This record gives sequence, C-alpha cells and structure tokens, in this order.
Amino acid sequence: MTELLRHRASTPPVREVAKPRHALTAALFIVAALLVPTAYAQSHTPATPPVQAFESATRDYVRMHRRLESQVGAIHLNITVAELNRIIEELAVAIRAERPDAKQGDFFTPALAPELRARIDYALAMNGFSAADVRQNQQRDAIDSGAAVLRVNGTFPWALGTAMFPCVNAALPPLPPELQYRIVGDALVLIDVHASLIVDLLPHVLVETTIERQ
Repeated sequence: MTELLRHRASTPPVREVAKPRHALTAALFIVAALLVPTAYAQSHTPATPPVQAFESATRDYVRMHRRLESQVGAIHLNITVAELNRIIEELAVAIRAERPDAKQGDFFTPALAPELRARIDYALAMNGFSAADVRQNQQRDAIDSGAAVLRVNGTFPWALGTAMFPCVNAALPPLPPELQYRIVGDALVLIDVHASLIVDLLPHVLVETTIERQ
C-alpha cells in the first residue's frame, strides 16, 4: 500500500487516460503527501513585494503550526491510522482556535493574486499545456469539483486533491513542507497537509492561455 501511495502522489499529470481514483481515506492521502518529496526547481526571478509578503506569512503560519503540533503529537512514517486521524483532527481544531477570523485572501492577497494567475498561465503555456488540460486531468481522476464546498479553515477533501502539474508547482512561490498547493476546479488551494486544513483559496486561476506557445 505504501508503494502504491508513493507512486500515485509522485506521478505527474499525463495525457493518457488515468484510472478512476479509489475511495481512500483522507489519512492515507496525507501519508502519501508526506512520503513523497515535493521539491521543484524554482524560478530565479527576484521575489516581488507581494511574494515576499506571502513567504513571510507562510513562515509565520508554520511557526504557529509547529508549536501546536508539538502539543498534539507529530506525524511519522510508522504511525497508525487511528493515531494519524487523532492528530489531524486535534491539530485542525487547535489551528482554527488560533485563527478564528481566518478568511479568504489572508495569504493570496489582492496584490498577489494577479501575479499567481499570471505565473500559472505562463507555466502552462510554456510547457505546452492549457487550462483545459488541467481540467481534463481532474476529469480523468474522476474529480467532481462542483460537489466540493471549499472554505478557509475548512477540511480539505483529499479525494479532490489531484496531482499538481510540476511546471505549475515550480512557478509558484516555494512553501514550507507543512503546506502544499492544489488546484480544485479552477481554484488554487493552499493546504496545511498535517491538519488537512484549507489555509487559503484563490479562485479563477485557470484562464485560457494568452501566451504564444514555443
């Protein structure tokens, strides 16, 4: 099972028809996300002020996350599913209590949003993809994003967490290991992986590419 999860989490989106996703528990999806390195080559473009503010905010968030996680228990490779579920639930409760007024745009600020949309558009176009390819990849994974209710401080539905296109991940600001990006429908989601928690949302990131492909 571990090898299967490693493979599923590390396999980038492809154009071939993918098999439907099995109904695994959220805990197993989180273990898969934790087992597989998510480092991608990052752009060497100097960070703009909105990106610098985002990176500072994620560092502050992770300091809070680690403090709370030290109180509820750490996730490790040999953990039981029952213990993993306990930590996920207790950590999520603690984070919500720490950030009761969390709202959309706290991290994906209005100043940052246009840059993120442009980075995603550019990364897809320069690698021969389009917004339609991302949507088709979700469909191949049998993802019904319209059925999801995504909200900040809500639980992330891992069944909708299809693998990110590596070129898109590489184009976005780097994250601490506790956080990951996912695209669900046309929204970019910032997820606290250990807590299975939605930290922020940015809608309408999939647009028809306007950049000429090379």
